[in-house]
Amino acid sequence: MDTRVGQTTVGELLPIFILILVLLFFLFFCIKTAIATSKSKAKGKQKRQELITSGVKIITFGKLVTGLALPEGTFCNIYEYDDKFVFI
Repeated sequence: MDTRVGQTTVGELLPIFILILVLLFFLFFCIKTAIATSKSKAKGKQKRQELITSGVKIITFGKLVTGLALPEGTFCNIYEYDDKFVFI
């Protein structure tokens, strides 16, 4: 490297440019993921509130057991109303 102080070549700056581009891409990805997650969380809260106002007492997630028309061991959402259970 026999260049004077303050002068550089493209070959010397290429790794820095690549690193900056990778970091910018990572930052963009993080921001986009955070926005998508917050939107999804808001939709989930809204859906849960709608279910509660429609009469659901307890909302849970579980594994089905024998005695139901659905296959045993299937994971599903279970909504408990005053007079019934709904398996989705």
